[in-house]
Amino acid sequence: MPNTAPFTEEQRDCLQELTNVAMGAAGESLAAFTKTFVNLSIPVVRAFHPSKISKGLAHVETGENVSAVVQPFSLSEHECFALVVITENSFSDLAQFTGRWVDNETVAGELLGDLARTLNDTCLSGMSEMMDMTLDVEQPDVIALNIALDQLRLQDIAGWDSAISIEINYHLEDHPFNCDLLLLFPDQALDDIRMILDGMINI
Repeated sequence: MPNTAPFTEEQRDCLQELTNVAMGAAGESLAAFTKTFVNLSIPVVRAFHPSKISKGLAHVETGENVSAVVQPFSLSEHECFALVVITENSFSDLAQFTGRWVDNETVAGELLGDLARTLNDTCLSGMSEMMDMTLDVEQPDVIALNIALDQLRLQDIAGWDSAISIEINYHLEDHPFNCDLLLLFPDQALDDIRMILDGMINI
């Protein structure tokens, strides 16, 4: 199982608080995208080995296949990734909300890309602004369509010694839609993140 991330309790609380603000704005974007009220979880901060990425998806049912899209971004020159994972029931629900007829992989990829941009553009912009870190966001890339959760891999982080993740769950009220957003940071970014959090704590 993933370990507690290497932050002090105050640092973790601060990181969760600013993530709450950013994910709240992203939740509003998702609500506008689906025209449905969005429930948000408390962000979970973890440290884990990159090969164990599926273990960090606590809200995803392991018995159901998933699809995933990754969006690379950099924070003050640190290469990071935003991973959106959605179950198949949730995928069908999302297609109905958006009026899409998903009958091939191209349309499925476009829908996943739109979902990633809806969540990530707002969330990442909010976090980078609050942390006063420069942000550069690339285009999303579909890495999995309808596979078992334990088969999910993200090759972009395979070379990392360890990863820090912030897990954010989005659920549409009274609907099966349930997706996880994992913000993934390399351990090399830890010093900068801790320094920024300490500065915010001591204001």
